[in-house]
Amino acid sequence: MSELFEQIKTDWITARKSGDAVAKNLLTTLYSDLKNLSFAANRTTTITDHEVLPIIKKYLDNARENLALYEGAEVKDSVELFNTEIAILEKYMPQQMTEAEIASAIHEILPTLTVTGPKALGPIMAYLKSKHFGTYDQKSASEIAKSILNS
Repeated sequence: MSELFEQIKTDWITARKSGDAVAKNLLTTLYSDLKNLSFAANRTTTITDHEVLPIIKKYLDNARENLALYEGAEVKDSVELFNTEIAILEKYMPQQMTEAEIASAIHEILPTLTVTGPKALGPIMAYLKSKHFGTYDQKSASEIAKSILNS
């Protein structure tokens, strides 16, 4: 079983016992989604961190999007709620690469590529996914790669 999955389960139980309503509600929903994934029809393997991270990322992106909406509307309670959710979810995410680190990783792979120009974007992104899964923002990495390829 995934280490992240087990950590979320442990934190969910702790939140339920402590009465932390925000953590309990968030982790109940997240844990439920992960359990559904682990019990998917005909599943023969256990859930992995590579499967857990995108779900956490989806929750994190959702909370950030909601935060932006409620900050604009100046709804203080909701802003605090989403800030708390973001803090809870971020502790499960690996340290994110900086733009300089992403650029450095792209420069590492460039000499090994057999294609150049825009056609190299696919292999670059595949390399980043295989070597740095979950540690970079795909949109930023794509923009950085395009910038490097166009220079």
